[in-house]
Amino acid sequence: MTFLEIKQNLNEITGGYLIAFRPAIAVGIFAASSIFSAACGGSQTSDNRSAANADKSKTVETRVAPAIVREIPKFIQTTGSFAADETTEVAPEIAGRVESVLVGEGDFVRANSIIIKLSERDARLRLAQSKAAEAQARAQIQQAEAQVRQARAQIGLDKGDAFAQNNVPAVREARAALASAESDLKLAQTNERRYANLLDTGDTSRIVYDGRRNELEKARAAVFEARERLRAAENSARGDRQGIDAALGNLENFRAAFENARAATALSEKTVNDATIRAPFAGFVSSRPVAIGEYVSPNAPVAVIVRVNPLKLLINIPEQQAALIQTGMSVSASVAAQSERNFAGRVSRINPNLNETARSLTIEA
Repeated sequence: MTFLEIKQNLNEITGGYLIAFRPAIAVGIFAASSIFSAACGGSQTSDNRSAANADKSKTVETRVAPAIVREIPKFIQTTGSFAADETTEVAPEIAGRVESVLVGEGDFVRANSIIIKLSERDARLRLAQSKAAEAQARAQIQQAEAQVRQARAQIGLDKGDAFAQNNVPAVREARAALASAESDLKLAQTNERRYANLLDTGDTSRIVYDGRRNELEKARAAVFEARERLRAAENSARGDRQGIDAALGNLENFRAAFENARAATALSEKTVNDATIRAPFAGFVSSRPVAIGEYVSPNAPVAVIVRVNPLKLLINIPEQQAALIQTGMSVSASVAAQSERNFAGRVSRINPNLNETARSLTIEA
């Protein structure tokens, strides 16, 4: 039987009428108040009438007392059901065969303690495979990084240099040689024109002029050759760039493969850990529907754990008294198994939904 105590102020006036406050239904919201009673006599005998008539002349003393305001608790009496504070169905995240069972029904388990172990054989095989794939991918990354360094070194780029065609040493040298050849060509052209004028005025000989003419032709040939060398160096640089890009592409692929292998390793490690089923919190095992050798599927309950300290009390309040209930109100409960004891508690939650069939409100203490 459950009692919800609701306190209410009543004015008790001495000499007034007594009004008994009782709930509309016998659901244990009980009202306690001070009761004034008066004894009423039966029929009077003739002797009593004579004594009464004799005492009429006597003085009757009276006293006036002030009205007293006193709190009179009001109670709702109703029934309820005890429930565990927390109940959980423990289920594995992976499928497997039960290898060992460490608890039985009624056993107390601590939080995170092992209750059931599944076979880890397949999970550990997959873990070994994923670790081998991870090691292989790591070695491929190191090889690809070496290829990138080699490709950059072949064209004279340091590790921190950004690739650009003009940064390639062979291209820089060819471009500098072309600039020098073009400068020599300009000088040869200037000398050829000056000696041509001197030849026209007769101030120099044909042999000297022909020498300057030959120098001009050589300078033109040197410029042509320098341009060809620059073109070849640029083509070679473009080819080297493609080689570097290919090496970088391989490196990125191997890095992606390594990340996938590492993720597979983490997943395999989780699978191995999931083969060990642990208690989510401290409590008692109320059910353990599996045995050694049984094959279990993911999300199939293998144990039910309940936490019974503290206990929850689910109370049904009739619709008529629903408006009187507030959180924090005191509760006194008794059970048939221990009828001599009363258990104290307080209202902790009020369900906002009214039961349409029973026309009652469920509260939790």
